[in-house]
Order: sequence, then C-alpha cells, then structure tokens
Amino acid sequence: MNATLTETEQRLCLFLSLLDEDVTEQVLQSLPASRREALREGVTDLLNDPPAIDEVESVVDEFERIFKLLNTMSKEVDTAELEEPADEEDDEQSENEALNPVASGAAGSKSIPGMEQLLLLEPARLAAALREEQPQVVSVLIRQLNDRRAGEVLAHLPTALRSDVMMRLTQPLLPSPRLVEQLVQATLRRAVELDPNDLVPPGPTEQRMARVLRAMSRKDRMETLDSLTETDPELAQAIQDNMFCFEDLLRLDDRSVKTLLGEIESESLALALKGADIEYMDRIVSNLSRRAGETLKEEVDFMPPPSEDEREAARARVVQVICKLDQEGALQLRE
Repeated sequence: MNATLTETEQRLCLFLSLLDEDVTEQVLQSLPASRREALREGVTDLLNDPPAIDEVESVVDEFERIFKLLNTMSKEVDTAELEEPADEEDDEQSENEALNPVASGAAGSKSIPGMEQLLLLEPARLAAALREEQPQVVSVLIRQLNDRRAGEVLAHLPTALRSDVMMRLTQPLLPSPRLVEQLVQATLRRAVELDPNDLVPPGPTEQRMARVLRAMSRKDRMETLDSLTETDPELAQAIQDNMFCFEDLLRLDDRSVKTLLGEIESESLALALKGADIEYMDRIVSNLSRRAGETLKEEVDFMPPPSEDEREAARARVVQVICKLDQEGALQLRE
C-alpha cells in the first residue's frame, strides 16, 4: 500500500474497499483533493491484494470512528445546520410528521438532494436496496427517516442485519451532508434497478401471511383463516402457529394474563420464564397473589438450567394458549 498514507488512512482505505465501487468513488469525491488520489491508490492496492479477515473485522467494528474521520476531513460539514434546534412551528407539526415520511427525519435531511425521493420509496423497496449494504451504511440512512418509517424499513431487513443496525443506531454519529448525499444517490439507483422479485421480504410464506393477518381486525382474521382452513388446513395451521410469539406475553392486558394463567400448567410457565428477561416474570407476578408470585419465583430460581429445546417447547405452549385465547375472542393486546 502507498507508504505516504497514515495508519488511519490505511484503515479508511480498507473500509472503502468493502463498499460497492460507485459508493467508494462517491465517498472519495467528498474528501480533500490533496489526499484523494493517494487514498484511491490505497483502495486499488487492497482490491488487488485483499487483507486478512481479522483486519477487515477490526475496521468494520471501527466504522463509527471512521465516519468521524470523514466528517473531520470534509470541508463541507455544516455543523450549525445539523444542530439547529427545531422551532415552535416544528413542534406544533410533530404529530403530522409522525404520519408523513417526508415531513421529518434527521436534522437537515430534507435539504439533501435526493432525500425526498428516498423518503417516498415504499419501505419494502428501500429495505431491498439496503439489504446487501454494510450495517453502518444502513444506519446512516435509517437516521434520515422518521421513527415510523424507520421501523417499517427495519422490519423488512434480514434479522441479523436489523439487529446490527439497531446497535449502530444507539451510538452517536455525525456524517457530513455530502457523504449522506452520496449514499442517498447510490441507494436510489439500486432501488430503481431492483428486480420485482427482490421486493419479496425474506422468510417463510406463512410468516409473512401471519403478519398480514395480525394487522386485520379479529373478525376479518377469523373469517380468512376459516376460509383458508377449508382449502389448505396445513397452511392455515402454519399461519396460526406464526400469529403470535412468546414476546407477545408482554402485550397482553391484565385480564388476558389471568386467563392465560388458568390455561397453562405452572411447570410449563416456570420453564418458559427460566432465562427470560425480568420483565416477563414481572408481567406474570403482577397478576398473581403475593404468595403465588413468590412460589413461582422460587420455582424458577431453583430450577436447573433447561436445554434450549425444553425452553422453546415450554414457550411454544404459552404461545398456543395465546392463540387459543385469540380464537375464542378472549385476547386483548395492549398497544
């Protein structure tokens, strides 16, 4: 690699070598001209002689620090614009903005060329355009969306990528507007070029259908499932099995929790709660008498660690009861 590059610049080159060629070139164009050619040569050297895997992992883990470097090197950073506080009119419009993906996003995002077109993309199309990107790049663009649209896009991403992006979103980041613009333009091009088949979210068909049915009213959901049961009972059952998950235990209202407690064996409940976050135990105990709650806690505490299969089987039994309550019209979920 070019001997004139500093260690930090060498790591920057390594990161850029992991991106698509067009994105790499666009990022290079946002850097000072005095260093641009040296960095471009460094990237080319790495493409011809790839680094070791541990070096790549190290650089990817330092992505936020590299973005800070890009922000420092860029001559076009407008910190004042990015940090400009919202005025009273913006506060009054906050409720409308939550329903409008174009109305809000990261500070200053609407002034970035291409941003409004990006915000108008369907969540599935935007997610498909981001699916092969590095988590750090995805997190930069997700920050430009309002909370509702960000959640919709994240829901269409593969689970592993979604989790990684969520971790990145918890960390401070201030990329230059020029860099955000380049990423936006590259993402728009990919979104336009997508094959329709790429827009189908990953995952089994029954999972996608279950998500659709959950969005319906209970009456419409039951009618749809009854009709499907007549034509394809196995698919209908598979969809029902995916309608709810153990995490929905936290969304049950108090009456539904009490009904569930009367439908499931205490041993299965204790096994399902073993290893779960404390909030699950709290949700159950809050609907038990003090003595019954203490007994359940002791049973869970003194229970030997179960196998993963045993725990999943117990949680599946909890989900079966939740599904049963839904079919009987006895289920109420808290928003």
